[in-house]
Amino acid sequence: MFLQCALAVDYPDFAIKFSNIGGGTSALPTESNTISLTGKAVNGSAMVRLSDLAYLGATISVSSNTWYVTINGQTIVYTKDSTYFTTTTTYDLYDPSSGSTNSYAIFKYGYSSVAAQEINGTRYVQLTTAANQCGSLLVAYNSGTNTTLAYHFRVNSSSPYTDNNIYIVGGPWLTNWSSSSTTQLAPHFQISELWDDSDDANTSYELQLKMAASQLNCAERIRYYYNNASSMTLTSGFRGWDTNRSTTGSWAKSFHMRGRAWDASNTNSIYSDVYTEFCGSYSTPINNSTYGYWTTRVTNGNSAAYEIEKMPVNGVTWLHVMTQPAAAAGTC
Repeated sequence: MFLQCALAVDYPDFAIKFSNIGGGTSALPTESNTISLTGKAVNGSAMVRLSDLAYLGATISVSSNTWYVTINGQTIVYTKDSTYFTTTTTYDLYDPSSGSTNSYAIFKYGYSSVAAQEINGTRYVQLTTAANQCGSLLVAYNSGTNTTLAYHFRVNSSSPYTDNNIYIVGGPWLTNWSSSSTTQLAPHFQISELWDDSDDANTSYELQLKMAASQLNCAERIRYYYNNASSMTLTSGFRGWDTNRSTTGSWAKSFHMRGRAWDASNTNSIYSDVYTEFCGSYSTPINNSTYGYWTTRVTNGNSAAYEIEKMPVNGVTWLHVMTQPAAAAGTC
């Protein structure tokens, strides 16, 4: 009698690095606060340990063959040996027309070319789709070092930065996610109105939409209070290093790329209206000269905005809005 043993399939190790996003205008951001990890190369694809997603700020939990990744209000669910995953984000938005706060949930299916799997008892998921869905700005392969890098603003070596925002995150790796999608992210804003894939041909990376729920809340309020409850065009809901390539200077560490800024157009009074709100009982808002922004003096303004870009008060046909202050120590 012969005893036959099934040998576990192993795959070669692969170098992975998580990095924060430094400034610069080169093809890749300057590496910052990095952590080096070891993944696996499976069918030509970099696979990351499920547990290592914690270095992006995620919380990991496991129930048998179902694996949960929770980050910034989003829950990503993997099933062992499946190439599909799901993502659900739940958030609250204020309805200024009724004065009520309502709950919203965005649910999407995603696809990875390599299945989530266990290798020698360790759980792995495809790096690119996992990191992108966790909110990384980009994932790029460095042929010189044979390393795949995931750039994320929460990376801080082995102790990720704090970020309590809820983000709506998506891109072409999710089903029904395109510039024609009618999925409502807010009562008056669809994916098609926030997502722009026209730059896909000009970028080496998959563009990603990442927007804080507080920014959607702000958009609904400004639309209602300062744009006569009529259509308002938002831009820069998507992010791409190839098109922005800046994290300093007037970009104030690029809050568009962080998911905490948008620009609005379609009216020549929206800027002056929000500016006036920001003034409160003073002649000007708070002058944040470091980054070229006005900070609001009021705590319960109709816009729920925190900062706007400095521009002439009259005759400006667009508005740059942020709902979060500049990154403080220990946060992103």
